[in-house]
Amino acid sequence: MANQSKLSFLQLGNLGKSAWWRYLLGVLIIAAGYLVFGVFWYVLFIVIATGGKLPHIDKAGEIVGLDQMANYVSVNIPSFFLLLFTAMVVCFLHSRPFLTLISPVKFNWRRLAAGFGAWVLLAGLDGLVGRLIFPHSYKFVVPGIEFFAYMPLVLLLTPIQCLSEELFLEDICCRRSVS
Repeated sequence: MANQSKLSFLQLGNLGKSAWWRYLLGVLIIAAGYLVFGVFWYVLFIVIATGGKLPHIDKAGEIVGLDQMANYVSVNIPSFFLLLFTAMVVCFLHSRPFLTLISPVKFNWRRLAAGFGAWVLLAGLDGLVGRLIFPHSYKFVVPGIEFFAYMPLVLLLTPIQCLSEELFLEDICCRRSVS
């Protein structure tokens, strides 16, 4: 295996076993695992959340009688399987370390902090410009107790969902197409 510190981010896609058929098989394994296991646990969670009954879905596609937070959790359950099967394919099918999906060398926390700071700055500028241009669209509302009750779960599940999508789509699919 080549020295990882000398490789670019895109070249990391060629570490380990990187034949085209491994990427194709990997995408199929990840998609099958995501759909089979993700859908199974999604449906099981909804059945449990609705009291053991099969849920009724209205014409708009909404599940009737399901709490909004239970719906949010159920929608995020497949993300765990996307992340799990992506890790399995990278480690076992491609025979490369999982962390090569994220960084060529050790994880750089300064870069993460700089990216987060840039995102906060740009989001703040966007909000400020939007407030100046469309003042009637912005209204401060004191969050209720539900906000604080749901916040820990949202702060846990949303990054996992984003991470699983990014690792699969950007790194498994896109990196192979350009390397």
